[in-house]
Amino acid sequence: MRLHHRLRDYLIPHRGNNYKPSFFSTASLVAIVAVVLVCEGAYLFHIKVILPNTSFLSAVLPGVLVSLVNVDRAEAGAREVRANGLLTEAARLAAEDMAEKGYFAHVSPSGEEPWVWLDLVGYRYSYAGQNLAVNFTDSLEVEEAWMSSPTHRANILKHEYTEVGIALAQGSYHDREATFVVQFFARPVQDALPSAPLPARELAALETPLVPTVLAAEIVLTSPNRLIESLILALLILVLGLLVLAVIVKIRIQHRSVITGGLTLIALILALFLFNGSTVTPVELPPQAASAVTALPSS
Repeated sequence: MRLHHRLRDYLIPHRGNNYKPSFFSTASLVAIVAVVLVCEGAYLFHIKVILPNTSFLSAVLPGVLVSLVNVDRAEAGAREVRANGLLTEAARLAAEDMAEKGYFAHVSPSGEEPWVWLDLVGYRYSYAGQNLAVNFTDSLEVEEAWMSSPTHRANILKHEYTEVGIALAQGSYHDREATFVVQFFARPVQDALPSAPLPARELAALETPLVPTVLAAEIVLTSPNRLIESLILALLILVLGLLVLAVIVKIRIQHRSVITGGLTLIALILALFLFNGSTVTPVELPPQAASAVTALPSS
């Protein structure tokens, strides 16, 4: 009961607290602002320092995007695709080539098509597709951008694909630091030997499935934009709701400090929302996805 009364005094205007919820007290507002600024600082540190300067993304992102792909495929009635190490290696080579040469396209400046990376690692396919993205900061935004593009969506949901490989690389694009993401889908030619076999030890390592289980925490950590946006929106709704309640419960009794404090907090939240939106470069996709069908024999 004591906790109930404290929460009531903190959130609800009533006669016992003179229609002045403790939520809008100076001490409470200062604490809320401090927490908001700490969260904002953690968010900026994550996207400006951790993501571009550590191996966190390359270690976690492939598994997260594979999980998101399979969620979308399940909703569309397509079977799951499994991570394949050769496809992941091909995606890594393609991403690093774009990062090193500063281009963003399925075909390299020297005219190499995306399938050259599959040939290079010895992956023989009957169907193959490639999705690209640049300016990555949020895994959910990348997946949603792909799903909003008809040709990229078609690659993600194509029933013929059974395997996937995803990799990323840090580089420069339009004179700005950028993260390049490459996603290969394919259906292998059954019982075919690679045309250019890799050493047995390296081949075995590449064919090891990647990240079979993705934790919810990993999805959250690779979706910082969505996380901070959700937190800010939730806080905005809470403050607006409590401020309206404080005003209308007893119209004849109004406290200037409650209204001023509430409006100041709302202004801060909106300012952070606008600031975050201005600091994040939108995910960029090529005009079309790439796909190919080959008539390679199965034996």
